Amino acid sequence: MVCTVVIVMSMQYLLMRDAATKTMAGLSIVRNLVVSENNEHTIHIDAGDPDLVQALAGGVMLQITAANGRIVSRSPALGNSFLPAYTGSPIQTYWGHEPVLTAGFRLPDNGRVQTIYPLAGTFLVLRTLVLLFAIISGGGLILTLGLCWFGTRKMMRPLAVLTETTQRITASDLNQRLELRSSYKEMAALTATFNEMLERLEISFRNQQEFVAFASHDLRTPLTIIKNYTHILSNWGLSDPAVCREALESIQKTIATTERWVNDLLLLLEVQGSHFIEQERFPIDTMLEEIVEEARLLAGASIITCHTEPATVAANSDYIRRALWALLDNAIKYSGPEGQVAVNARIDRELNTCRITVTDSGPGISEKERERIFQPFYRSKKQAAKQGHGLGLALVRAVLTAFNGRIYVESGPGKGSSFVAVLPLAADQVLDKKDPMGL
Repeated sequence: MVCTVVIVMSMQYLLMRDAATKTMAGLSIVRNLVVSENNEHTIHIDAGDPDLVQALAGGVMLQITAANGRIVSRSPALGNSFLPAYTGSPIQTYWGHEPVLTAGFRLPDNGRVQTIYPLAGTFLVLRTLVLLFAIISGGGLILTLGLCWFGTRKMMRPLAVLTETTQRITASDLNQRLELRSSYKEMAALTATFNEMLERLEISFRNQQEFVAFASHDLRTPLTIIKNYTHILSNWGLSDPAVCREALESIQKTIATTERWVNDLLLLLEVQGSHFIEQERFPIDTMLEEIVEEARLLAGASIITCHTEPATVAANSDYIRRALWALLDNAIKYSGPEGQVAVNARIDRELNTCRITVTDSGPGISEKERERIFQPFYRSKKQAAKQGHGLGLALVRAVLTAFNGRIYVESGPGKGSSFVAVLPLAADQVLDKKDPMGL
């Protein structure tokens, strides 16, 4: 719309300037005629002279007025309509009801010579242009609105599908997915992101259901044991010292096992849900050697070897100790009574990390189970006979992840397993890759 107004105003300016140019050109012709013929009196100028009319081509008309205001001569096209005498630059006035542009000069005898240019044709052109641009602008506006409506509807359709899909999703049915193909990259990206979010929600909810199911089962088992023994004691067990002693020992053992399970579960939830965990610098090689010495006292005939390099990390020492204990306990458990466990800690100069590897001589882990073993409460069929609740490796991963570390396993059926825990070195022990000597 603004462009249309600017164009129309520009055309009006150009047309009016052209009219003014023609008016002044005609006035110059008459002035030159007066000078060349030394005509100092208005009576000697004939507005109807064919040569003068031809010279005033382009629609310019002439009116000559005497000093007393009497019209001496005028172009035939002016007829009998009165046009006030005027001298000066071109101005717009009216000849009857017709708009004209007029300019003039005064003769020595005070007579006046005027040139008149009719503006009816100019205004007709302007009105035609305005109408034409109005039609074009109106049509363009309607077309633009139509395209906007169509484009908006096309763009909003995926959002409508998205809304319908989200309305169908419930906590018990998270398998809905958007099957939407769009030519808009942004909408395609939104669809992919939404489906990925649903995938994560479904996995998270399924893990939560499994978590609750396993936790309920593992909590119900010790409660059942305690309930049965208390039932025995309350009925007839108190009269038999051997039964009483066996019941109390079993109850105490069950309570201790359940307490460890609850502590591990609380620690796992604490690490996963905490946004800030207190950290300190400590030598992890010293901690690892202490844990290995303690484990040797509990490992029976198992052989545990340990080789470390001095390494300092920044983390919570209590959490790291619990995680390393869980990792070593897992290796001892699956290596068997006379198995072998190797513990190694070394610094990776390229990545500025400390890599702790715990290798056991157990039955190994299939490729399909290598990732699942880090899920809470997961236990394979081979692990069913072993004591435990399936929280150890999940706790190890959660603790390492909290301090920007990670853990992975290298294993195969019948080949034993090597669990590799990686932690970043403390800032003051980080070495420049270009200067491995730290100089």
